[in-house]
Amino acid sequence: MQITLDIEKKKKIAMGISIALTAIIILSIGFYIGNRNVRTFFDRYIFRKEITENNASRIDITDLENPSVYAFDQYITVLDKHQMSIYTASRKKRI
Repeated sequence: MQITLDIEKKKKIAMGISIALTAIIILSIGFYIGNRNVRTFFDRYIFRKEITENNASRIDITDLENPSVYAFDQYITVLDKHQMSIYTASRKKRI
């Protein structure tokens, strides 16, 4: 008897969470479609659609030794003077 009550409680909790998540997703999509300010916020800060030269990360490279620059996945690799440096998308040096 008690085992069936626990299973029923778990099913009710799972159903409540799924309904809440569905409602949040539907409301977010509705606000995104219907409200220009919300759409601008989502595009700029969440989807990163509006990237310009002023707000993009950059890595300054001097061309004195003719470095080789390679891009793969979300990393940029710079090979200069037999030394390799790897940078992330937020221009943090990894190696």
